[in-house]
Amino acid sequence: MIRAGTPAVSYRCTMFDTGSSFTACFCVSAANAITDKQEYRPRLPSNDGVHMLMKALLITFCMTTLCSTVTLTQARNTQPVTASAGSGSVEIAALKKEVAALRAEIDKLKEKDSELEFDVSTKADDQSSVTLYTDKREFGRVDTSAGIFLVAINDTAPYLDGFKVTFEIGNINSAAYHNAKLKLTWYPRNKFGPRKKKDESLTSCLRAGTWNPVEVILPNTKAEELGRINVQIETSSVSFACP
Repeated sequence: MIRAGTPAVSYRCTMFDTGSSFTACFCVSAANAITDKQEYRPRLPSNDGVHMLMKALLITFCMTTLCSTVTLTQARNTQPVTASAGSGSVEIAALKKEVAALRAEIDKLKEKDSELEFDVSTKADDQSSVTLYTDKREFGRVDTSAGIFLVAINDTAPYLDGFKVTFEIGNINSAAYHNAKLKLTWYPRNKFGPRKKKDESLTSCLRAGTWNPVEVILPNTKAEELGRINVQIETSSVSFACP
């Protein structure tokens, strides 16, 4: 309780935000008089009040300077992190590019391996198959368990969603063959994929000592997918003449 005519000292605190986790509180003293009958006239603060005011000002100045230093230090520390993140992104991009190049090399090696495997299988001593280019007039030899044949491509023409290929099967044997089968594999001219296959059973007899025309439909084939055709022949029935 404050007696009349006696000044009451109160402190008003003002919060200053310095932009960081530090907050300075600056206190100002004010003399208020509460009287019943007479008005209190303010007087100059005492030496203690002045000392407290100077201390508060000094603390506020120190805290502001410290906060500015901390903020500047944090800003400097964040710059290397940003640079490091950018460098990491560049390194990741370089690694992705290198992985893509390695995958391309693996694909090339796989294709080369398939090509070598195909060459080994089609260039055996028994000549069990022959590979012909669709744009060349040539023939090749095909050996079977029941005789030797010559095979040539006479014509290729677009047909529906693929091509119609006319083969000439030369029967150089003295026997005739019934129910023969052609095992065909075709692919582009300069690469070994995609490969497509078809087995074609012949309804006509392969007459002895002559060329026998045979037409085969190669479905679902684009022009760029038809560059070479590998041909094998299977025979199941032999006679001395066609009916």
